[in-house]
Amino acid sequence: MHFRRLTSPMLLGLLLVALSPALLRAQPATDPYNFSNIPVDEYGSSNAYVGFGGGFAGLVMLPNYDGINSLASRASLPGFEGPFVMLGGGGFGSALLVDNMRIGAYGFSGSKSVEDTVAIGGTPYNRSMTFAHGLTAGGIDYAIRLGGGFTLVPGIMLGASTYTLQTAQSQEELDASNLLPGAGDPNTFTSRVTSDQLFYYPNISLEWVVLKYMMLRVGAGYSGVFVGSDGLDWRDGNDHKVNGMPDISTNGATFQFGIYVGFFQLR
Repeated sequence: MHFRRLTSPMLLGLLLVALSPALLRAQPATDPYNFSNIPVDEYGSSNAYVGFGGGFAGLVMLPNYDGINSLASRASLPGFEGPFVMLGGGGFGSALLVDNMRIGAYGFSGSKSVEDTVAIGGTPYNRSMTFAHGLTAGGIDYAIRLGGGFTLVPGIMLGASTYTLQTAQSQEELDASNLLPGAGDPNTFTSRVTSDQLFYYPNISLEWVVLKYMMLRVGAGYSGVFVGSDGLDWRDGNDHKVNGMPDISTNGATFQFGIYVGFFQLR
């Protein structure tokens, strides 16, 4: 009797030990404490782009100068030719809420002039015509990572643009009275007209991160301004409408370049 009381607990323990492998094998596959099937996103496995930066940039436009050259010819001035260069800069950053999308803001300005010397009554005068273009635009683009520090970026810029056309004629030195109407030399004058419009620039760029904090950009596209059925609206210094202006714009193929500093993905 006493022997059976001592050995019963021992027999029960041996039975549990013998059955434990089978009990473990019978556990359901969906063990709530098994984390081996939970996906883990390794750093760098995503191809999403993240970058922020700003810096110097420029636009090189190839416009048609026929319209403005018709005015230059009437003023006995040489014609405009060659690329129209605008310099400026801007910055951009990842939208974060949408993978690979970036938003930015940019500003550019540039001018081009022609001039000549004309004789009026035996007195030489310097006559010039200057065309200027300034713009401020927002940009949205999509970054496609190519590897090796290279990123392909299609996008578009939209913003406000202003054209300015100025003609001037004067001697090398003049008195301040020439700045007042009806006073001074009647052959000395300056006229200035402007036109405001909406600017657009769809483009595609290639960016190269040469250093962790420096990126180079080159790109190409087509830039232009929205022109109404009546052409551009030109105004003088008193905001009066100027009629009979030829078709003057920088619409055409446009190249861009820039150097930016910030935080960029190397790969």
